[in-house]
Amino acid sequence: MTVSEDHGAAPAQDASVLFGHVLAALLRHHTSEAPTVVTVGAEKLQQVLPATADWPVEHDKEWDALPARINNLLPVGPVLLLPSIADLLGSTRVPHGSAAISVADLFETAVAGIEAHPDQGPLTMLLPAKFLTSKNRRPTRFRHALTRQWQPAFILYSTGALGSVHRSGEVAAVLLRPNTTQAKRSQFFRVPRTGDEKVIKDDLGNLLQLPEGRTEYGYVAHSAAPADEGWPYVGDGLPAQSPGLQGTIADPSSPSDLTISSVFNVTRGFSGRPGDLCEAHAPRGARLLRGRDIKEDGTIAEPDDEGDLWYSDIPERYHLRAGDVLMRDAFLPGRAGAAVVRQQDLPVAAGNNTVVLRPVATLNPEHMRLILAFLRSSAVERASPSLGGLLHLRRQDLESLALPRPDEALATALEDLDTAGRQLGRWSAEAGRLARSVFTDARDTEHARQRIIEGGQILRLRAETAVQLDDFGYIVRTRFPYPIALRWREIEAKKSAGDFGPAYDSVLDATEILFCYSALLTVAFAHGAALDLSSVTALRDKLANNRGGPGLGEWTEILQEISSKKKRRGLGEDHPLHELSSVLADEEVKAARQRHSGRRNNQAHLRRADSVELPQALKESFADLSMLLSRTRFLADWPLIEITSVTWDAFRSQANVGFRRLMGDHPVVPTDHMRHPSSALETGSLYLIDHSHQLHLLRPYLTGRICPICRTWSTFHADKVDNELVLKSLEHGHCVADSTVAEPLRHVGLL
Repeated sequence: MTVSEDHGAAPAQDASVLFGHVLAALLRHHTSEAPTVVTVGAEKLQQVLPATADWPVEHDKEWDALPARINNLLPVGPVLLLPSIADLLGSTRVPHGSAAISVADLFETAVAGIEAHPDQGPLTMLLPAKFLTSKNRRPTRFRHALTRQWQPAFILYSTGALGSVHRSGEVAAVLLRPNTTQAKRSQFFRVPRTGDEKVIKDDLGNLLQLPEGRTEYGYVAHSAAPADEGWPYVGDGLPAQSPGLQGTIADPSSPSDLTISSVFNVTRGFSGRPGDLCEAHAPRGARLLRGRDIKEDGTIAEPDDEGDLWYSDIPERYHLRAGDVLMRDAFLPGRAGAAVVRQQDLPVAAGNNTVVLRPVATLNPEHMRLILAFLRSSAVERASPSLGGLLHLRRQDLESLALPRPDEALATALEDLDTAGRQLGRWSAEAGRLARSVFTDARDTEHARQRIIEGGQILRLRAETAVQLDDFGYIVRTRFPYPIALRWREIEAKKSAGDFGPAYDSVLDATEILFCYSALLTVAFAHGAALDLSSVTALRDKLANNRGGPGLGEWTEILQEISSKKKRRGLGEDHPLHELSSVLADEEVKAARQRHSGRRNNQAHLRRADSVELPQALKESFADLSMLLSRTRFLADWPLIEITSVTWDAFRSQANVGFRRLMGDHPVVPTDHMRHPSSALETGSLYLIDHSHQLHLLRPYLTGRICPICRTWSTFHADKVDNELVLKSLEHGHCVADSTVAEPLRHVGLL
């Protein structure tokens, strides 16, 4: 069986399916048997990688039992270990003996107990990539535990493969062989987010046959780097016959000032007079690239029959390698060009009007993406003197420029931006093709007219929707959580009708609800992370001593306390509390909050703005609210949902969850469905879905129900009126007595 066989599978449509098919092909190459999948934690392999749904699965609930389970399975056949990715990435702690320790520490201990023998099947692990690449203490310690008995024979990387966990997170499947005295060759392969599945699997098959060198998506290293260094994918730009990993990884932590000269050797393109032209791809021939061949999207223009120059006698030092960066040395403002030379571009040489940046050490793709964005930015333009209307790159100016530090999140955002740009480009090209087709058949103009009207409808709708997204009010009204979006809609309606007084009151109410909602999320997340907040203790004391319900003061104290880095120490990098900490993190936001507090006090003490002052008061308060909403834009990426049904599928070991997405200014929304690895969800309760696609229970801090006063579905939080514990609506301020809420509030420490 060849690696590229796909058993009739449809072409991959997303990163998850593509990664699953490539992983299956890799394992088929190493063994004819399907691996036994051992899962630990909440996730199931069928849920994160549907392509592997027919593999046998054994699920362990206890980490202590994991080593024995795998030690019994390995002599029989291959094993694929899938720990809970979400738990490894988060700050989850579980009981262990008389204490509670992190899941990552339990995993490290379990791995150390898995025994390696030369005659047993391979062991493969599916992990967050940072366990293999990060130089932080815990991942380094894990690699040391791993390499005591195992060596990484093959590492498969992908970004976005586990969309159910984190769409932009990097995952790695590492195939392990027992440590022996034999040569410890390692192979690395990066599965792209999208692409032709057959081409990618053929490339994998080619790599698996190579004793050394590289393919388009992978490469062979003679030996893996030491555990202290980590094993990142550094293949982009490796020349053929790469000597291996050691000494090739550019260390971004040293030196402290990362400049172009410390990362690249800078040379100019060939400016001499070559000899006769030769045929394309002739022996010893190379295509001579000029500035015009560097495209706006950062790629090298495809060769064509017109205008291309091929020479056979260009000196070898001007020939380019895969991974070289080619720049225009003269360009118009806003047109700085930089492109990475790919393997498929070769053979090429740098010609006149170009500058070549050759990496002195191989850069990982995320850092290279950042560097390319920098080289196309205004920073390069500012360092380039102007002459005759053109900007000119001088070697000494270019070499001294400071480069950006590696930033995985920023690199992922840039990749998403590039993807969006390419999608918009496809839509633009589609519109152009449609417009040109109007006169394709001059004899039937009526048919052409109908084709343009019908074919252009979806394009017009896309454009109209995109234009609306430039209106921040549209984003708040359609993408923010329901309690906030509804308040915003009321403001817009009253402002447009010229009702300055009611509009002003609505702005003040909406501002307070924004703080209220953000604070309630903070309390819920803090409880889930076992963080003790003194502001929550103060809120509990207020409720217990019959001093009324929570208000702006309590919400502000909660948000101010979580803004302290000390309070968030030990949380995972992607924990939602980090973003909530920014709500009151800078002076501009604090000043707006203080102005809002002053306006509230003036209203309460009969110092209301009169008819002359109202327009200006409304303008200023609305500007403050708009600024606060812009700082909390992340709320639009955290869907507020109500669970309507949970049905467990024992065969797939996952739940089919019905839910209503309560985003936008109306609570009447269709029921949607999703797969979830656990049935431990409460029907009728509110949850929040964070960036990592984890569900966070908001009860009893925030609940949803039909309001008995206005008869509309509303969200409620605990309040106190006349010493009676009640629920108060975020949308309308209506209060509802409910004795059943007391016990859950006691359970979470609010009573």
